[in-house]
Amino acid sequence: PQISIAEVAGVKGGLRAALYRRGVRNVDTWDKRKRNAKGRAGYVNRLFDWQTAPRYECLVSMHGDSASDHVIGSAIKHRVPFILCPCCVMPSAFKFSGNQYEPWVEHLASIARYGGMQVTQTCLPIHGRNIVLIGRPK
Repeated sequence: PQISIAEVAGVKGGLRAALYRRGVRNVDTWDKRKRNAKGRAGYVNRLFDWQTAPRYECLVSMHGDSASDHVIGSAIKHRVPFILCPCCVMPSAFKFSGNQYEPWVEHLASIARYGGMQVTQTCLPIHGRNIVLIGRPK
């Protein structure tokens, strides 16, 4: 059986396409930008808000901008795993007073840990923002 996955702030659905090539079919791509999601099957054309988004069995986001902390919030709320590669420091769900990348990543990891998630960190072999947080319920 397929698990349900949300690709959050997926722009054109790159992660969704990669998962599809690997046989994963039950992926919804959330993106509030109409030019990317309007009328496309499997796309949810609105902001992913952790308080109102439905439950998925896994959340993934590659450079999710202001949705990064919403991924963490939803994972905590629904007790599901997440894979998140944050980029821009754009808090929108939880207060953060800085503007530096490394403290932002640590802030996201701290929120997840405080919410009962086990968090590990790794790096992708790409240039640019490549830190990946992987969380799962304890």
